[in-house]
Amino acid sequence: MARPIQFTLHADALSPAELHAVLVDETYLRDRLAELGGSSAELVGLTSDDSGSRAVFRHGISSRGLPAAVRSIAPNGITVERTETWRREGEGYVGTMAARVADTPATIDATTSIRPVDGGAELRGAGQVTVRLPLVGGMVEKAVAEQVTALLDAESRFTLDRIARRRRG
Repeated sequence: MARPIQFTLHADALSPAELHAVLVDETYLRDRLAELGGSSAELVGLTSDDSGSRAVFRHGISSRGLPAAVRSIAPNGITVERTETWRREGEGYVGTMAARVADTPATIDATTSIRPVDGGAELRGAGQVTVRLPLVGGMVEKAVAEQVTALLDAESRFTLDRIARRRRG
């Protein structure tokens, strides 16, 4: 059984195109990974144009930062391969986020959108964490979903801080 995840980011006074431009800016992505990506974080690939974008990341998480349920299947830590895609749709963007935890049966999949809202732009995502392990899969899903939610919250704070600094600068 999969564990649901949801995330939202509201950027006042930015259009969806401006928010998308921030989210796919190479400097922003590298800085975000340096701050939040963990060990061996890397921007593997990035393509972007007016119609949309695709970014591939690698995150490393040491075993010290993992809940015991996850350490049981990944005693040396985990590497997460994450792909985010966006395509233009109307006044906004729609996309996907897919992550695979290397050498484990864990996956994270979400659909995303950026839409105009209240004079700004809003990013919304909803998805699920799935861990295909007999007996302990649900426990591991819960732990991974908590870690993913914490990372997405940290990324949202980082993004809003970057936008605020850009406005001041």
